[in-house]
Amino acid sequence: MNYLLLFLYIYQSSMLSIFTQIMPILLAEHGFNYEQQGLFSLVAYPFFFKIIFAPIIDLFHFKSLGRRRSYILPCTILMSFNLFWQSSLDIQQNYVLFCLIGLFNATFLGMQDIAIDGFAADLCKKTNESSAHILNVGYTIGSSFLANFLFHSLNKYQLCSLSTYLKMISVFGLSMAAYLLFHVKEEPNSEQIKKLTGFKQVIRGIFGNENLITLSLLLFFDRYGVAPIESTFRIKLTELKFNKAYVSFMDTAILPLKIAVGFVYHKYFSKYNFEYYGYVQGFRLISCIFATLTIFLVDVVKVNDTISYIALFIASTTWWIVFNLTFIVRGNFQMRITTQGYEATTLALMNSLGSLGGKTGFSLCMFLTEYVNYYCFACFALVAQLLFTLKSIKWYKRLYNVPKEKYSIIKQNLKSE
Repeated sequence: MNYLLLFLYIYQSSMLSIFTQIMPILLAEHGFNYEQQGLFSLVAYPFFFKIIFAPIIDLFHFKSLGRRRSYILPCTILMSFNLFWQSSLDIQQNYVLFCLIGLFNATFLGMQDIAIDGFAADLCKKTNESSAHILNVGYTIGSSFLANFLFHSLNKYQLCSLSTYLKMISVFGLSMAAYLLFHVKEEPNSEQIKKLTGFKQVIRGIFGNENLITLSLLLFFDRYGVAPIESTFRIKLTELKFNKAYVSFMDTAILPLKIAVGFVYHKYFSKYNFEYYGYVQGFRLISCIFATLTIFLVDVVKVNDTISYIALFIASTTWWIVFNLTFIVRGNFQMRITTQGYEATTLALMNSLGSLGGKTGFSLCMFLTEYVNYYCFACFALVAQLLFTLKSIKWYKRLYNVPKEKYSIIKQNLKSE
């Protein structure tokens, strides 16, 4: 079942990489300006507002399919068929249609993400596994290997087109759906089916839980400050005519390091848990400074090719190792504080606001870069994030020491209407 969960996260990350890695670079290569790229970034927003669907997904399902498969199956099938149709379209001639298809897929990807996270919580509570580690490995393979190596490096030499990539992910998704349908059975939910009364209590419980809301807002602003650097790094590399095949090979070369982070953390550093998350975020800030400095050296100082690629390799290695570490530390803590029976809702709230912070920072940067110098904007974001990180260290420590039951969004089991 852990392998199944891994493949689900690989599919999900390969879908998400279409919005976050593939399309932004293709738009830049095809001459779309920053405003058009910023407009396309809005397409992914339904994925980051998935908290809207989360209580429904936790509370309602088809008994014949199971609590999680009721949403994973139809969402995967719809997105896969939609990708297959999208693969026949040309991006330059169908920009608006690409946006509309993206809106559709982002909506169902958000619903699928909620169900998969809930599925992960169900499985990992039984097996004592770290779902954050499984998620990290799946996302690393899907985004770093499939999107970066398989698409970007091969696309550079006309060996893999966007159409081919979309068809490949479509077939992968349909294969996963077939396996889920015919070979996976979910255990029935031990609690009574919760209907409208339960939905209202969950909504009140979310907005009435000060600790959960505080943590979610902290995650939002943690991502917001570094988002302009994280999200636009590859677009700037494309603008500066970096060989994207070389960049992809670099990411593939450090792929084992990304995956190894989880194993090393669990073996040697797991005692440094969420209590120290504020300090870990400081390391992430340093990795973003390396990335900005790399762009500055190539763009302004005009260093030669060899030095520029060495700087890029160091920046990418530092960046991804720290990113994966923060991802695992945060994910393990989030899993620990989920409310029994409402795991998907709790995770969706924290993940939605955290991801939304990164996405709004990216969109704002895209719109403002047409009018404001990129490096001024990046420096402002870094300074603001540094001040926030220093302030947030004590908040994270306090939230870590809050008893688990204080994060619960319900006070008692809800009865069926």
